Amino acid sequence: ETPPGQPGLQALDLAVTGFKVYVLDAQSEALLRFSDRGSYLDVLQSFRDRGGDTPRALAVDATGRVLLAIPARSSVRLLDEAQRTETLVGAFGARPGELVRPSGVAFAPDGSFWVADTGNARLQRFSGVGNFVAAVRDSLGEPRGLATGGGGELFVADVSRRAVHLFGPAGTHRAELVLDL
Repeated sequence: ETPPGQPGLQALDLAVTGFKVYVLDAQSEALLRFSDRGSYLDVLQSFRDRGGDTPRALAVDATGRVLLAIPARSSVRLLDEAQRTETLVGAFGARPGELVRPSGVAFAPDGSFWVADTGNARLQRFSGVGNFVAAVRDSLGEPRGLATGGGGELFVADVSRRAVHLFGPAGTHRAELVLDL
């Protein structure tokens, strides 16, 4: 099911938590929410009037907080459970806490979050309120998609190395799976 008056979806990213499916839709330039059975529920955020502020990646934690990676603005938006902007993280640059073309986000089990700082070829970890914690460059070429495991492991899709990296909860590189296509 699609939103009323919209013929289809062009999903940029999605996240599933509990009984809700969150979709970043390029066609409507919005963050949409669906039931676990695919029924359209509502628009959580519209990006149509934000001039280049359309996110390209999202993550949702168990409490309903949302992370949105906005490559064109070199930033990440952290929204609280009510979908109000809690914190804007990052600015263009290479110093700790600064970002260039962030293209992936993921929450850790403790509420902190990771950002694929693609333009700087690194990962950055932020506290649950958006304060810089650490940066990791180990073995990365062009990190993009991120996902976390139940034990806090971080999986990183690395486009230029054609690999998936596994990092431990503290950011220690554990393994690299090279995709030989």
